[in-house]
Amino acid sequence: MPLKVIIIEDDLTHRLNAEMLCRQLGHDIKGCFNNSYDALAQILRHKPDLLLVDIELDENTNGLILIEEVLQHYSPLILVTTSFTENDYVKQALKLGISQYLVKPLDINNLSVNIQMALLKHSQQTKVKDALLLKTARGSDRVLFEEIDCLETDGNRYCLIHAKNKTYRERTTLTALLQKLPCNEFIRIHKSFAFRFGALKSLHNDQQSITLLNGKVLPLGKKYKPLLMEKLK
Repeated sequence: MPLKVIIIEDDLTHRLNAEMLCRQLGHDIKGCFNNSYDALAQILRHKPDLLLVDIELDENTNGLILIEEVLQHYSPLILVTTSFTENDYVKQALKLGISQYLVKPLDINNLSVNIQMALLKHSQQTKVKDALLLKTARGSDRVLFEEIDCLETDGNRYCLIHAKNKTYRERTTLTALLQKLPCNEFIRIHKSFAFRFGALKSLHNDQQSITLLNGKVLPLGKKYKPLLMEKLK
């Protein structure tokens, strides 16, 4: 099945090579970019299945910054490319959950194998997952995704998970928590808030906040507004 792909690579030769290989594998190229700023807008617009990201872009940024930003919105397949087999950027990428990285120059066999490995891992992670296991004072609760209304950071490395009848507190980041949830059901609308789309009641006329079915009002951050408006179409 063809994947929608966006390529971010600042070296023209490597960028053209990656584009050619992806097309030979039958994938649909949604864009090729030499910087993270231009790439991010198109990623959020097209929501591609796969990102091919150069981990070392230019002197002002790197692929990790782009990856972290994307993961705040949704969780695509991500393959990072590097000119070195081991460096600090690669180590940080592995900590973000990026399991595959490719050493440039790319070849079609290695790229194909790594895409298949990423697809397999993604399918295993998402298979039959419909709940989070959240800690309580007496043990843990299995909380269905559909029971979760919204997520909130408390500003102290903890997240609050507001479910139908209970609020849970987990030591994690909002970005990490969203990676465990289906990206088509949960959406980030503020640096400190995310919610389940099915829990939405209304968008306020000023488009600066929303109300959930449970009556809770959440702020809508300016940078997150385009993604919500796109989903509301």
